[in-house]
Amino acid sequence: MDLDEIIGKFRREADSFDLAMGVCRYAIHGRPAIQNTPPSLDCTQRFLLIARGLVCNPTKLYFELIKIGHLIEGKDPSELLVHRIEEDTKHLSSVDKVLANMHNSIKGVFSVLLRDAQDGSVYLLTKNLMEYIGISEGEPGKLIISSEPDVIARHNLQLYAIADGLIKISDGKINVISGELIKPQIRLGKIPGGFDYHMEREISEIPLVLAAQKYAQPPEYLAIAARLIKSSEKLFVIGSGSSFNSALYGGYIISELLEIQHIVQNAVEFIYFYLQKVNPGDVVIANSQSGMTTDVMRAVTQSRMRGAIIIGLINRLGTPLMFASNVYLHIAAGIEVAVPATKTFIAQLATFARLTIELLDESKSVKKELEDQLENLPSLAAKTMVACSAVVDDFASRVFKFNNAFVLGRAANYPIALEGALKLKEVAQIHAEGLDSGEFRHGTKTLMEYRYPVIFLMPQDPEAREDTYELMNEIKDFASEILVITDEEDTLGSKFAKHIVRVPRIHDLLEPILYTLPLQRLALKLGMLRGKTIDYPPKLTKYVATMQKEH
Repeated sequence: MDLDEIIGKFRREADSFDLAMGVCRYAIHGRPAIQNTPPSLDCTQRFLLIARGLVCNPTKLYFELIKIGHLIEGKDPSELLVHRIEEDTKHLSSVDKVLANMHNSIKGVFSVLLRDAQDGSVYLLTKNLMEYIGISEGEPGKLIISSEPDVIARHNLQLYAIADGLIKISDGKINVISGELIKPQIRLGKIPGGFDYHMEREISEIPLVLAAQKYAQPPEYLAIAARLIKSSEKLFVIGSGSSFNSALYGGYIISELLEIQHIVQNAVEFIYFYLQKVNPGDVVIANSQSGMTTDVMRAVTQSRMRGAIIIGLINRLGTPLMFASNVYLHIAAGIEVAVPATKTFIAQLATFARLTIELLDESKSVKKELEDQLENLPSLAAKTMVACSAVVDDFASRVFKFNNAFVLGRAANYPIALEGALKLKEVAQIHAEGLDSGEFRHGTKTLMEYRYPVIFLMPQDPEAREDTYELMNEIKDFASEILVITDEEDTLGSKFAKHIVRVPRIHDLLEPILYTLPLQRLALKLGMLRGKTIDYPPKLTKYVATMQKEH
């Protein structure tokens, strides 16, 4: 029976159901397989549960449960949580108390929908993850719970939402046990969630991705990867397209913080010119959003044949790169439909930062500083997205008719300049160059025209910042349209440009992650103003199965 037949059967029989539960699963823990797919039952078949999101240290919870006799067939958190609830009800008779205790004791970003067969009650538990509830006033016995508000809004139901708390549904009535039930204001768009483009939606998900990512990268995996890198003589970091740009960032921060010999190269050039340098025991970090890019997989396969150890950075389980890796790190960005990489690129940057921090010696004071700032990154990203919108949109409205642009950055911001230019090519379909700011004077400046758009990514280093402002002053003489992306402590930007985006101050090695957000919004806005096919740029695909590069 194919999917259309299943949906048709469900619709024909829906009126005879008193409850329907389902989840569209994206594999994070465990490969895509039936045993890893909710809904899940406990041993007594009293509880039926589906969950989405990520919980902290699922491996520890798994061993705790099997040690006391529970049979766990898969690796999805749904199965772990339903058995945890079963076990806890042996000590706490009230399911309300069991779920309240779970909310307090289990760290993560997740939501749980639980059916108790004993009395027919349904519970919704959320932790740092929004769920929507639709209630029909005319038919109080019917309601919908969904991660997407559109399905509720389109059926003229009263829309409510809860992001952190517990509710109980019994006899069609809602009882809020903890948390706050709000009435959100949403607009209906072409894309679920009230968006007009997949790219727009995926950018909005970045703070959630950053918050959830740490739960998808178990400390033991990071520790294994760090040990392999430290014990190797050479480290290679490879990728294609956006994945190559994030690999450049990874290479830069590794060289800044550690004394590790490394080579960063795009996958095609690596095969032709660096493969012969790979020796047994060397480590190759293979960076691929799809886990299937031909160039990356060719490099990985041939490196393995030469005795290399592979660390895979992936966004999809069950892919060739996952199986080819000695250890893999899941960037946990979720499904990305739009061809231009946005949330996956940010997730790759954060993963490189997390791995580099793991490589630092515990005695280094900078390690604790970076760990604390990485913990705050989701809220800082959300703040940046709000702060940049008006400035970026106004800048886009002034330059959208231009067919050329420059994006300039230094140090760790140089890979971000390359990525910003790539996004302008993909989404706005204009010619854009990402350059090291110092190289701009060497020939490129001759291409300047009246009101030519230039984006500066301002470094924190005082000397580099001063030199960048000197360059900006030179460009002002050509009456260019300038956008400056800098931090909130920089007071000089307004003297040189009208359009200033100030991101929260953070360690200079993490700041490029925040600088990426205004560039992604700029590409999106320019693509909209220029009437381009934003989600599916011509001639490009989500992953490349030929000799082309991954986007």
